[in-house]
Amino acid sequence: MTTLLNNKLIFGLSLRLFLSLYISLNVLTIDPYRKAFVFLFLTLYVSTAILNYLYPGKLGWFSRFIDLILIPPVLFSQNPNAVLALLPLMVYHTNRDFLLSLVLLWFSTGIYIYHAGMYGLKLLPFFFGLFIASLVPDLNYVLNKERKYVKRLRKSYWEMSKDLANLEKERVEKSYMEFLFKSIEESTLEDYLKRIKEKFSLERIAIVPKSGPIPREPLLSKEEKALYVPVYFDKGHGYVIFYMHSPFQLYDKALVSSLEKSAKLLNLYIEGFDESTKKDVVAIAV
Repeated sequence: MTTLLNNKLIFGLSLRLFLSLYISLNVLTIDPYRKAFVFLFLTLYVSTAILNYLYPGKLGWFSRFIDLILIPPVLFSQNPNAVLALLPLMVYHTNRDFLLSLVLLWFSTGIYIYHAGMYGLKLLPFFFGLFIASLVPDLNYVLNKERKYVKRLRKSYWEMSKDLANLEKERVEKSYMEFLFKSIEESTLEDYLKRIKEKFSLERIAIVPKSGPIPREPLLSKEEKALYVPVYFDKGHGYVIFYMHSPFQLYDKALVSSLEKSAKLLNLYIEGFDESTKKDVVAIAV
């Protein structure tokens, strides 16, 4: 799919560069003011085409209408032959964007009649014949079939990638939970906290009793690179504070979720805080 996209971008850019060169050669003899106007639009057209090539998808919906920028220089070129630059674009878009191809056809017809007068009517059958030839049913059928196949393949790929990411997330969470259940076999609180610290590459873990009410939702502190998890015991409550080595660890949902669960398991080790413990200071730290 990447190769197909690159080929499409290369052919599209090459086509637009050649058409810009063709119009430039057809406006060399017009007056300077009109020539400046034409070259202004040609510069905008080429710049947009190069930008679309270098950063595909960045232009969004505007990338669909890039070739319409070529209409003003064709219109003001005062050369009936300049309108022929729109015909390759009409063929180019026939099987990609039928409506845009139809717009280019009618603009080509109108501009040519405007420049060449009644003589331009002689070329109408040629214009329409070229448009119909680009709609060859067999070719159109094959292209549409391949395009639908690529779309289905791309959709299946993204669905598989999403499922794989979910499975990987579940695998990591399962491994973390297995680790936590094995860790509660430790005999002391300090040993349990040290295992948590080593497993999740933490800088420090602290348990701080609090005297006043605290929120029940965990808090993230980017400045301290810390996760504050509220815990409630039979006697008192406080925070378990996990200090990270890197602030990016705070964005690891599996890690944060596992640390929250590990904090809840402290009820197996701590009944509460001693009344003599001074509030709002570190009671236990490893």
